[in-house]
Amino acid sequence: MKIIQSLWTKPMLNEDNKTDNGRFSGGWLESKYHLMSWAFSCLQLKKFYKEVELYTDLKGKELLIDILGLPYTKVHLVLNSIDHYHPDLWALGKIKAYSLQQEPFLHVDSDIYIGERFSDSIENANLIVQNSEMGYSFYKPLYEDLIRNNFFFPESLIENKKNETEVNAYNAGIIGGNNISFFERFTSEAFNFVNRNLGKLDRINIGRFNTIYEQHLFYCMSQSENISVECFMSVKDKYKLNHELKGFEYFKNAPNERKYIHLFGEDCKKSTIYCEELSKKMHSMYPDYFEKINEIMLSKI
Repeated sequence: MKIIQSLWTKPMLNEDNKTDNGRFSGGWLESKYHLMSWAFSCLQLKKFYKEVELYTDLKGKELLIDILGLPYTKVHLVLNSIDHYHPDLWALGKIKAYSLQQEPFLHVDSDIYIGERFSDSIENANLIVQNSEMGYSFYKPLYEDLIRNNFFFPESLIENKKNETEVNAYNAGIIGGNNISFFERFTSEAFNFVNRNLGKLDRINIGRFNTIYEQHLFYCMSQSENISVECFMSVKDKYKLNHELKGFEYFKNAPNERKYIHLFGEDCKKSTIYCEELSKKMHSMYPDYFEKINEIMLSKI
């Protein structure tokens, strides 16, 4: 299976985007840790997969390829085409990358680090996600805020609202599969969802809207079309799941003992102990890239 990653630099370079769910410096404590995360994620993927491709824009290529020299097998310069969108719509970079796939793929976020290849059951699945998010309290107020502000909703969301009391979703830390035609429909609908509401974005927290037009929409469309979805993590309890994905003792033991880590959220990315542990891993496992990142940081002072 082909692995892909995506970097749309407009959200990352937007210094006004330091608010809740923003992506300035990828949400990390400092820019150097953002680069370390990209390097560690890519280099671990390359240990287990021959094809690891990057979808990015000109600045992303300059940073990750020309300067840092990460070993992607192919680089697609396609994300400057969405630069007219608001930088807080950071999930559009991922969705654009999904839309361009013509063969089975798995998109892996840059804050995910693996210690082994994904199982055959994952790689052969119709649709793949990291985990289900059923009844998470995070989603409902976001959805209700969209209703209050008269947002346009795709038909699959309207139907789902009639049938389910909770606002459910799938986490897209990893996302992909063998059903390419579904991704064609899903990505088209996601862009339509955003485009139909562009004039109303100033009424809401735009950063949080990303989870609705990506993760909730994916859930609703897969339900509506009755398409099976394979979850990499089967744990249902939110707090237990979060601990298994990013508990510090697990991160310390990754990637040799703990084979999958996802450092999502500011509780990790803004944490000194997590950032220092990431730095230690890069220094011990990939010293050349570690030194290169430090040189990049020094050149910017």
